[in-house]
Amino acid sequence: MVKSNNKAKFITLFSLMLFISGFMLAACSQEETEDANKEVIKKVLEHQFTGPDEKFVELVWNPEYKAVVNNKEENKELDKYVEENTVLTL
Repeated sequence: MVKSNNKAKFITLFSLMLFISGFMLAACSQEETEDANKEVIKKVLEHQFTGPDEKFVELVWNPEYKAVVNNKEENKELDKYVEENTVLTL
């Protein structure tokens, strides 16, 4: 009875190892797909690591775009520019 119990354990362990090996082989052998967002990432990085554009600097520093409402400075043109030129990341 001890031999049949050992044989059953061996078969179970061997089957489990075979299953895990097959799973690992299938998971590791898949081709790596090229990142679909590669161009988006490239553009975001280029935009982040280049100096600010002239329009942005003009909107920030030119006082004609600024107004004080309820003791708070507002720059609607700058807000509009930032909203249009912000890249959303998830």
